[in-house]
Amino acid sequence: MSIPFEMLDIDKPRKLRYGSMAIIEIEKTFKIKGLKAIGEFLEAASTEEICKILLIGLKNGDKEGTKDFTTERLIELLDEHGVDQETIENTLTLAMAGGMSKDMYEVTKSKNSQGTAAMKTNGTGITS
Repeated sequence: MSIPFEMLDIDKPRKLRYGSMAIIEIEKTFKIKGLKAIGEFLEAASTEEICKILLIGLKNGDKEGTKDFTTERLIELLDEHGVDQETIENTLTLAMAGGMSKDMYEVTKSKNSQGTAAMKTNGTGITS
């Protein structure tokens, strides 16, 4: 079974995935170790840090389509296309859960679909 991904509609629907390589890149970028530490880091992360983590997941989900992306370009696209912080955080949380454990992914997906009316489940991920 492949690692689940979530769709985030930015300038177009884009895959957000956190496989092992993405988790390792997050650990190296922010000098943290382990999934628990990543979760704790996310709780207090700045908007810029969230965007860097988002970029790592987008590049893990679509290497070719995001090859020339930078954090700055991603932030510009998010702003240009009106992607709100709640959508970013909910989609990021679900995609991260998918990279950590199948059970965590299912629980998080259930909570997100119950708690966020603005997001629609399409069977392969979440789009806003």
